[in-house]
Amino acid sequence: MKTERLLRIKDVCHQTGFCRSHIYNLIGKGTFPLPVGLGRARRWRQSDINHFISNLPVVNVDGRLK
Repeated sequence: MKTERLLRIKDVCHQTGFCRSHIYNLIGKGTFPLPVGLGRARRWRQSDINHFISNLPVVNVDGRLK
C-alpha cells in the first residue's frame, strides 16, 4: 500500500505555479481541490493536485485551446 503524500500550501504553490491567494480564490469558485484538515493545519493530497494539473486545458502558442 502506497502512502499518500500531504502537501503544504507552499508546495502546492510551487507545483501549480499559482500564488496562495489565487489557489484560495479557485477553492472559493469550486474549481480547485479542497484541502484536508489536520487540526488547524490544512494539507492537500498529492494525488488531488496531480489530477488537477493533468486536467488543465492545453493551449497552442497563440493562446487557443487545442
